[in-house]
Amino acid sequence: MKKIISVLLILLAGVMLTACGGSAEKDDTLKAALLTGGPVNDGGWNQMAYEGLMALEDIDYEVSNTENVAQEGQKQAIQAYADQGYDLIIGHGYEWGDALTEMGEKYPDIKFLQIGGNAGGKIPNLTSGEFKSYELGYVMGKIAAATTQSKKFGFVGAMKIPTLVAEVTAIKGAIKESDPSITVAEIYTGSWSDVAAGKKAGEQMINQGIDTIIGIGDACDAGVIQAIDEAKAAGKDVKFIGWTGDFYKAYQKDFIITSGIQDVQGVIMTAAKEVQDDKWVSRYYLPSFSDGLLSIGDWSPKATAAQKAAGEAAVKAIKDGKITPKMIFGLSGAPASEYYDAQELIYKK
Repeated sequence: MKKIISVLLILLAGVMLTACGGSAEKDDTLKAALLTGGPVNDGGWNQMAYEGLMALEDIDYEVSNTENVAQEGQKQAIQAYADQGYDLIIGHGYEWGDALTEMGEKYPDIKFLQIGGNAGGKIPNLTSGEFKSYELGYVMGKIAAATTQSKKFGFVGAMKIPTLVAEVTAIKGAIKESDPSITVAEIYTGSWSDVAAGKKAGEQMINQGIDTIIGIGDACDAGVIQAIDEAKAAGKDVKFIGWTGDFYKAYQKDFIITSGIQDVQGVIMTAAKEVQDDKWVSRYYLPSFSDGLLSIGDWSPKATAAQKAAGEAAVKAIKDGKITPKMIFGLSGAPASEYYDAQELIYKK
């Protein structure tokens, strides 16, 4: 009888070890979560992040996301993933800085990534990658100046956050350098997700005779494109230049001349591999044209040689070190302090 009991105990121990082994294997799987303020099918900023998140499955991450997170709900959304033991939590946008910093202090063993902000490096487990706004703005501004025929340019943005202000300042500086006679109009919708507001802004600009528009509004950009689509059907010639995502590739509309690409996926992959390889570096860094994380997107078949040349020359000037933020912000005629101090950027160097 004792022998039978011993055998049963050995078998039971084996089952328990197997169960424990299976559980340990599951726990070894790294988990990453993405939090966005808007929808992940916006064709731009948020969609780029979502695609970057999904790419982590290729390096054996388990992934999850929550979209349309209101600013007042950011900390709760972060905590929900932190309490589930996620290894990497990504807040996508400048507006996530405070919540990521506070929750990062509360959960020191979890790594946090901010994309498009400057909170990184303030605590050991928070990194942020903020694309060099002045570089991309300068290049897209040069393309816009080579595009407009009416000499009327329009910018549709979501909110006047510091990064967006810096981007549009660089765009205006490049346009002014190219042709001081081009007028610039700005509309801020107050939302990253209101397609109808984007369409209304686009219609306002088109009715003013503006024939070239850059959108930095996430889902609002879809509304601007709808407005241009309808204007085109009515015989008007209006062009659009995208931001962050490749809008021509996404929409296949020939009035989308090109886009300024921010390689959000590259920033996410870098952070995920640092977690995976136990080589995490807490920092605030600025992805650029020089490191390949900024680029010009696909060109419309209707893009002219002059438009392409303007963009390519601007990229070359940046890589050659001939374009500085001080120069760009100076071209715009804006007080430098408004843009330097608001962002606390490395632009100061």
